[in-house]
Amino acid sequence: MKKFLFWSVTVVLGVGMALFFSFIPFEPGLVSALIGGGVSLSYVIIVATLSNYLERKRVRNE
Repeated sequence: MKKFLFWSVTVVLGVGMALFFSFIPFEPGLVSALIGGGVSLSYVIIVATLSNYLERKRVRNE
């Protein structure tokens, strides 16, 4: 249950960041949508990597 909640919040924040950046009028809409998608994807990858690292570290210490 805890992991489901964690990943739900992570995905919602990632999608929220993508929407936020897609509404910023940088250039044409496609460019800002690509920037938003890249930022949110980077965020999800960083969170997943950090989560995996902390999980392995916790298992190793037990």
